[in-house]
Amino acid sequence: MISDAAKEWWGKREPREQKLLALLLIVGLGGAVYVGVLEPIVGGYLEAKRHYQAARQDYRWLQDQGSLLSRIRDQTGGTLPVLKPATQLKQDVDDSLKATKIKAKTKLVKRGEVELVEIEVQQAAGVGLMRWMERFVRRGQRINSLKIKADNSRLTGTITVGG
Repeated sequence: MISDAAKEWWGKREPREQKLLALLLIVGLGGAVYVGVLEPIVGGYLEAKRHYQAARQDYRWLQDQGSLLSRIRDQTGGTLPVLKPATQLKQDVDDSLKATKIKAKTKLVKRGEVELVEIEVQQAAGVGLMRWMERFVRRGQRINSLKIKADNSRLTGTITVGG
């Protein structure tokens, strides 16, 4: 297995040098095994673990959404709410904002192929706006974006709903 030239070269080495070369060979082979075999296995395991945790988190989120849909179905008598056309949604938003005394302007905006209602909140009490959003979502509507600034106890900003 080992050639005569290699045996001769090895025999010319001092015993101390042979031990150092053997140690270097063992360390080199160990490093090669780690880089070529163990590191890819460990890397694959860690990647699989990350994917598993992300999938588990997604599964929990889906379970929560199922619970939310069940509660909405129970509150609406067994049917899920139907998304309203943007013009009707705008009217509902205007009416509900007036009823809660939130000062805001609304307008229809188009994002791609979807028509949404953009609400420019000019002045609202924090608790009042949060309650309005909670009721809005409980009625089965969707808040697409929310950009609110707080100044003392008053809130201003933009809310986009619908879709």
